[in-house]
Amino acid sequence: MKLKSSKKQHGVLREIGVTNSIQLTPRCRNFYNITNMLLKKCRRTNSRKNLFKDRLNAAEKFTEEYVIGKHSEKMTAAASMFMRLQIRETSKLSRGRRFTMDEKMLSLSLYKRSPKCYRMLSMLFTLPSKRTLNSILSTVVISTGICPSIISVLKENVKNLKPSEKFCSILFDEVCLSSGLSYDSVTDQIDGFVDTGSNKSQNIADHALVFMVRGIKKKFKQPIAYSFCKGATTQHELIRQLKQVIQCVSQCGLKIVATISDQGSANVGAIKILNQETRSYCIKNDLPYDDQFYEIELENNERLKLVHIYDVPHLIKCIRNNLITKNLVFTIDNDVKCAKWSHLVDLYNEDNAIPDCKMLPRLTDQHIIPDKILKMKVKNATQVFSQRVSSTMNFLASRNIISPDAQHTATLCLFFDKLFDSLNGNFDKVVDGKIYRTSVKKNSPHHQLWADSLKVLSTMKFVGKNVSVPTIRNWMTTIRAFQTLYKVLGSKGIKALLPRNLNQDSLECFFGAIRNVGSANPNCNAFTSAYKTLVLNNLVSSHSPGSNCEEDFAEGSLASFKNLFMFSKTPSPPSDKIIAADLPLTIHNSSFII
Repeated sequence: MKLKSSKKQHGVLREIGVTNSIQLTPRCRNFYNITNMLLKKCRRTNSRKNLFKDRLNAAEKFTEEYVIGKHSEKMTAAASMFMRLQIRETSKLSRGRRFTMDEKMLSLSLYKRSPKCYRMLSMLFTLPSKRTLNSILSTVVISTGICPSIISVLKENVKNLKPSEKFCSILFDEVCLSSGLSYDSVTDQIDGFVDTGSNKSQNIADHALVFMVRGIKKKFKQPIAYSFCKGATTQHELIRQLKQVIQCVSQCGLKIVATISDQGSANVGAIKILNQETRSYCIKNDLPYDDQFYEIELENNERLKLVHIYDVPHLIKCIRNNLITKNLVFTIDNDVKCAKWSHLVDLYNEDNAIPDCKMLPRLTDQHIIPDKILKMKVKNATQVFSQRVSSTMNFLASRNIISPDAQHTATLCLFFDKLFDSLNGNFDKVVDGKIYRTSVKKNSPHHQLWADSLKVLSTMKFVGKNVSVPTIRNWMTTIRAFQTLYKVLGSKGIKALLPRNLNQDSLECFFGAIRNVGSANPNCNAFTSAYKTLVLNNLVSSHSPGSNCEEDFAEGSLASFKNLFMFSKTPSPPSDKIIAADLPLTIHNSSFII
């Protein structure tokens, strides 16, 4: 121990030219001891300082994490992630910043929503560069037909759903596009031709057909496939694509129980053919046939029973549009009645006689005057077929202020008000006294209303013009589909059914978002880009204020950003697309200009 101490003391003695403290005078030896004592105290102070410094750093780190964690509880997941990103990366140099995949996905959502806004946000906050986002975006390929990446993601995410949450419907509809060809330098292809995913022709496309999965109990939605067509898709091509979509979605583990569309002639014809095929199969195999279902054969040779529902908002709009030019005769409570649009015009004129004392303030020229009616607006139709309009018309007709026959039209308005509410309810409890705008349960009044409505609808007939109107027949088909569907789901453990989850609002919102992301009248190339953007954005874009549907409350796509990119990294199988004569799948010519 003495040797070690002498070695430690050697430095002080060496500075004065002494090798051993024995050589020092008593007074110098006293100074030497004082010096050693001060050095020891200095070392102890330094070690204590380092200890306090470490504790201070640990306290600062703990405080930072504590503050972030405490405030994160009051934020959304995205806001919390954004705050952590700013605290962690702002002090670093731009080339030294590193972002997690979730942070890149959040930034990509902002960028695809508005590139111009993202540039401004990049100047205010620390965000990934545009080049970083584009490099990630290029790894995902979404083209016509069914996207294998989305199907793979669905297959993984469906495993986390409860059995009752797997019930879903398939929505399909077409949207009009502007025709024209454009060269895509990224894919080295010419866009704008008819392309179904498996076949491509030389015809110029002007419509896009989109298929979407929509949850019935759990509110999820996911576009599955799209294709380009010229005019309306033919019945047989629609059947082929519908069968393919149903088979792929069924393989994911989702339980499809219904298909939903509007009253397009191709849609009605396709469902009619599927019903005929089901009937022929049952007769051939000596099986019982139920005309409420049609069947699709799956790859495991099982047959899936489905009901078809016509979009209820579209049905109410078509009733209004036909009533403008035709009278509607119907029987209710054994009393034959005739509803006329002229009765609504008389009511509107009488209500406007005193502007400051309107009984129907919501009605405008765009609701009533035939030349000014917005025929594509569902809201305007439902505000005409309402309980308020019915009661006001009944009162004025009973006082002979307008024609007494207007009571017939008032009865029709109240009839469709109740029927529309019963097929479009979105609340579990009664709101604003609307008993039919609730979920369908075992003892709810919906069942009796539907039974009575079928009797009334069977007597309805438009008169005045020799034109066949399939809307009334499709109303009856839809009501029977709801009756059958409730029985099927009830036997599977679902005690309450929200009818609002069984319409095309999700698809209408999707089309509105496509126009918001790109242009109001996109071509095939712009549609593809917007479609990819919305799939990657998880369909969280806000409801369009001027859209022709109710606000869609679905929670978002099952296919999350992160999983979609993960599955997109796996190599895809070679394409077996059939190309029309003289039309190559790809054009390799760097000097080609459209």
